[in-house]
Amino acid sequence: RPKKKKAFVSAGKKDLEKQWESFVLTQRKGSRLFSCQSVWARADADGEWLRVGAVVTTSDEVSNSAAVAAQKQLISWTAAELHPTLNKKSLNLEFGLGPYVDDDAEEKADADASKVAPVEKAKSADAKAVGFKPQRSPLTEHQTSLGGALLNKSIGKGSAKFKKMATPEGAADSKGNL
Repeated sequence: RPKKKKAFVSAGKKDLEKQWESFVLTQRKGSRLFSCQSVWARADADGEWLRVGAVVTTSDEVSNSAAVAAQKQLISWTAAELHPTLNKKSLNLEFGLGPYVDDDAEEKADADASKVAPVEKAKSADAKAVGFKPQRSPLTEHQTSLGGALLNKSIGKGSAKFKKMATPEGAADSKGNL
């Protein structure tokens, strides 16, 4: 009987969008918002912490360290895309976890690097049990807001709920004309 291949998250657009969607759906369930943590990266133990995004897990049985382990390739790729100083093959990136920063909030909380602790070694979680949201999308084709990214994605799938939202009466065009 063939061995079941363990699902892991790889770098690139496809997995970024999948894990981003997973993050949003998981975050909305019950009290999972309070278990989100921001993910940071640095070039070495003495380097400056740079915020990459946030992770969430589907339950308290799965640690955020395990979420980072499961999504390490994706988080590394995102870190290198967002922060040119981390974009060197020779670097051995170190990851850290800190208090959650909601990038979509009206009032932005300051991202405090002094509260970041290096990620503890953990066994990788199942990719379905974790989610990752970048601080901002490293892909130029994505809009800046998560709502915009999900909206565009949903319109393509023909979701009636989002189609109504996408074309409100009296909406301004791209130049701001009504």
